[in-house]
Amino acid sequence: MLAVRFGPFPNSDSPVALLTGFAAIAAMAIQNAVHRVHFAALPTTTLMNGNTTQATLDAVDLLSGASGSSAAAIRLRLSRTLRGILAFAAGCALAAVLYGWIGFWCLAVPVVTGAVTAIARIADCPAQPGPPDRAPKPAPGSGGSIVRSARERRRFRAAG
Repeated sequence: MLAVRFGPFPNSDSPVALLTGFAAIAAMAIQNAVHRVHFAALPTTTLMNGNTTQATLDAVDLLSGASGSSAAAIRLRLSRTLRGILAFAAGCALAAVLYGWIGFWCLAVPVVTGAVTAIARIADCPAQPGPPDRAPKPAPGSGGSIVRSARERRRFRAAG
C-alpha cells in the first residue's frame, strides 16, 4: 500500500521509495518461505526462470523419447510447471490491464485475494486444542503457592 500512497517515485533514492522496495523484498521472502514450507510439492512461483528452464528440459526429454515410469513422472512435472507458468502469465496480463485502468491501486488485488484466501483457510481448519498447561503446580503443603526452589520445597516438606 506504500506504492499506492506514495508512488510513482521520481527519486528512487528517497527514504519512502527505499522503504517501499524493502517492504516488497520482505513480501517476496515471505512468499518464498511459505512455498518451501507449505507447498514444496508444487512448482515454485518465485523463480519463473527456473520453471521455464525445467519445462523446456521436460519437453525435450519427452520429445527425445523418454519412456516408462520416467516419462510419466516427467509428464506430471511438466503439467504442474506449465500450469504455474500459464497462471503467472495470466497474472501479468491482468496486472498490466489493471495498472492501465487504476494505476498502483492494482496492487490491492493480490492483497485482498491473499486476505480472503487466508480467512477462508482459517475458517476451514478444525478447532485445534490449545497447548498443554505447563504452569508449575503448587508444592504439597505450600498452601497453594508455587514453590520455585529446592530449598523452599525442603522447608515446606519439613513444616508439613
